[in-house]
Amino acid sequence: MDPIAMTAPVAEVTVSEDRAQVLRRGRVALPAGISTVLVAGVSPVLADKTLVARTGPAARVVDVRCRRRALPVAGDPARRDGEVQQRLRLAAERLARVEDEAARTATALAGVAAAGKQVAAEIGQDAAAGCADTALWRAALADLAGRDQRLRLRQAALGQELEEARQEEADLRARLAETGAAPPLRAEALVTLACATAGEVGLELGYLVPGACWRPAHTARLDAGTVQWTAEGCVWQSTGEDWDGVRLRLSTERASLGVEPPALAPDLLHLRAREQVVVVEARDRAVEDSGPGGGPAAEMPGIDDGGEARVLEVAGPATLPADGRPHRFPLARFAAPASAELVVHAEVAAAAVLRTRQANPLAQPLLAGPVDLLRGGGLAGRASIAFTAPGAWFELGWGGEAAVQVRRTARSKAEPASALGSWNVRLHEVDVDLANLGGEARRLLVAERVPVSELEQVRIEVDAASDPPARPDGDGMCRWQVELPGNGRARIRLRWRLSAKGGVAGL
Repeated sequence: MDPIAMTAPVAEVTVSEDRAQVLRRGRVALPAGISTVLVAGVSPVLADKTLVARTGPAARVVDVRCRRRALPVAGDPARRDGEVQQRLRLAAERLARVEDEAARTATALAGVAAAGKQVAAEIGQDAAAGCADTALWRAALADLAGRDQRLRLRQAALGQELEEARQEEADLRARLAETGAAPPLRAEALVTLACATAGEVGLELGYLVPGACWRPAHTARLDAGTVQWTAEGCVWQSTGEDWDGVRLRLSTERASLGVEPPALAPDLLHLRAREQVVVVEARDRAVEDSGPGGGPAAEMPGIDDGGEARVLEVAGPATLPADGRPHRFPLARFAAPASAELVVHAEVAAAAVLRTRQANPLAQPLLAGPVDLLRGGGLAGRASIAFTAPGAWFELGWGGEAAVQVRRTARSKAEPASALGSWNVRLHEVDVDLANLGGEARRLLVAERVPVSELEQVRIEVDAASDPPARPDGDGMCRWQVELPGNGRARIRLRWRLSAKGGVAGL
């Protein structure tokens, strides 16, 4: 008995980091007894072991499986491949002939050039000996010039022909590779059902597919002290089936991580003699913060969900074609008041950057991801945020202020050691020059850093000559509020000393 065809469109899709759960629903009229239902158009890349079928109490699922068929290709593949191979052979022969002729032409040109040098040398010798035959000279030079011109024209024509022959051969090789590829597949699900009585039966078909993923993305617009925020999900899918008008969910669950603990390798401890010389090194370390901002952005290829699996639902029916291109769906929106200030970190960038600080008013967190910044009616750049809990504060940088110019100069010099002292001292000087090219006064937050010592043998001391006075915090950050009038200038002078006890190496 032939299978009974039924329509079961995709109704729900749950997309995770690297796969998707697809759910199809439909109804079909079945006779009493055993019947096989065919659902066409399912994804050919679905995982067979995840294919399940569910029905109501009026029927029972006996078997479910996926059947794949190769789609017919126009023309005879064997004949088409033979024709392409024949054309490729002729193109390769043509390319070889053109390359040989080009090589012979280049050799002939080199011979003409050598002959020209020989004729010029002979003319010089004849003129020195008093044997002047200008007619013979003109004839010889004219002959060489004609041969050189003809050969150069031929070389130019051969260069163009050589390029065309190489392109033709490359196109034919690419076409032959395409014809040798596997033909496209069409998949269909076959569900065997047992019905006690004839009637209409509802069928639900579910399966997992690879080739689908999503990542968080955000858009922020700054307008009159308010940040308009849109949290979005960027979804890709190339599963071979289009999702049209489906209920779309985005999940942060990681089903592929498993539950097995990692294998532990032995960690051997060795004893060694204590170093007589203390070797130190300077290193940059990010200031980790677990406060309102949520800490530094996570460097990971997946989704940072704060350790708690979440499922986000897209409002309304969603359509996602299987084109492998990114499609963005809004997940949440809010408008939050923002406090703005111009910040100068001259060591990182010689610019005054507009920074805003705002809170997350949503009942759900903001997932880590890129942020498109819109300001003044256009795109101002792109930033990123870390995982931000509900009610937590986070910061955004909106680009530099063109009217404020920043220049940083750093110097260091060794100070003479005291006759009775055992400390080596080095003075570091940093000057940050600020200039306001606009007529409007601006207030800047200027930040500089000094090292923080972890050893008793190394001391860091801020000099009293710093102007304005510098008071570093526990992380070595010095901050100043600078009022910069219109068309005005200002300078920050930071002086600090690094003192190392005798026997300390590495600084």
